[in-house]
This record gives sequence, structure tokens and C-alpha cells, in this order.
Amino acid sequence: MLTVVKGDNVEAFDIKILKVMPNQQLTGRGLVIKVTDRKLIKLTGGIIQGMSGSPIIQNGRLVGAVTHVFINDPTHGYGVLAEWMLLESGILNNQEISRKIGVDFPGYFSNFIVFFIIFSNFFPKKDSRLHTSNMN
Repeated sequence: MLTVVKGDNVEAFDIKILKVMPNQQLTGRGLVIKVTDRKLIKLTGGIIQGMSGSPIIQNGRLVGAVTHVFINDPTHGYGVLAEWMLLESGILNNQEISRKIGVDFPGYFSNFIVFFIIFSNFFPKKDSRLHTSNMN
């Protein structure tokens, strides 16, 4: 997850995608996430007000954005799937996405995320984390 905790410095923090719910588009809660980054937990206790919209990055690609925090556990929250953002913004529609990726849509990206959660260790190593504070 990319977010700002202090000043205007964008930092990457580790989170884990616990669940993908591709049928929850109307609620905007397609991802269940958990903050696993000790630094972020120490600084904020987890997800706080103002983090909504923070990008969720997996393997260097946008997969969603933070939307909600669990009231009873600020280390957990919800995210919206990136495919839903493309549809809602009108940038692409189902047919355009299907044509570009060569498979039926919706659901392809959601299934792709589930595949990586189950079958790969997709969390970046500490030395390969994306830090945008040094980018111009």
C-alpha cells in the first residue's frame, strides 16, 4: 500500500490481501486487507482516516485502493478492486476490457489476484519495496 503518514512523503507499507470478493462491487468492498507493516502499525495503529484511496500494489501493479477500516480492528480493512475503478470511471467497459486482455470480463483480474494469493509469495522483499519519495 502506498500512503502518506507524515508531511508529503509517499511511502510503501506492507499489507496482506486476505480475501477477494469479486461479487461485492456495489459495496466497494472487494478486498479484505490486513496491515502487516510494523512501522505503519507503530505510527498509526493501522488504517486511519485519510488513507482511503491509498493504492494497493501487488507485484508492481495496481490491484485496488483502500476504502474502509474495520471499526473493531484498525489493522484490517476493505479495498476496492482496480477493475471496478476502471468500470466506474468510464475509462473502459466490460467489452473493452475483455477485448484488451483476451478473456471474458468481469472477474479476470479478481481471479488473477486470488491465484497469486494462493500460489505465490507476492509480498516484496524489504530491499525491493517501492518508495516514491525519491522519484522526481
